[in-house]
This record gives sequence, C-alpha cells and structure tokens, in this order.
Amino acid sequence: MATLTMQVPDISCGHCKAAIEQAVGQIPGVVTVSVDVAATSVRVERADGVAVASIEAAIVEAGYTVGTIAGV
Repeated sequence: MATLTMQVPDISCGHCKAAIEQAVGQIPGVVTVSVDVAATSVRVERADGVAVASIEAAIVEAGYTVGTIAGV
C-alpha cells in the first residue's frame, strides 16, 4: 500500500471535499481518501498498482486542478 498527497488549490469548501472524495473513492484499489480543505490537499491511500494518473484524472474530471504530488 502507498500513500499519495496532492495539492489541489481549487479546494475551498465542503462541497469540494465531498466531490473529490466521491470521485477518487470510486477508483478500484483506493483504500481511503482524505481531503483537507484548509490545507487544500488530498491524501490517498492506495493499493500497489493504482496509477497516480488515474487519481489525478478523477480529480480533474470532478472540476479541480492538481498541483504538486508527493509520495509517487
């Protein structure tokens, strides 16, 4: 299992949090998704083999911009 943290500067409210958690949470192999509105970050615990690109794409498709990615 690996942990990934992404900066998502567009996060500003509870709706953003819910939308991102729902979008990323639907990806097979994602164990947990935690959005920190104050820090504008998304923390994802994922099984080995879950592509970072698929997580990033889910966030972008939900209408948000992905910035820095750590833990790749």
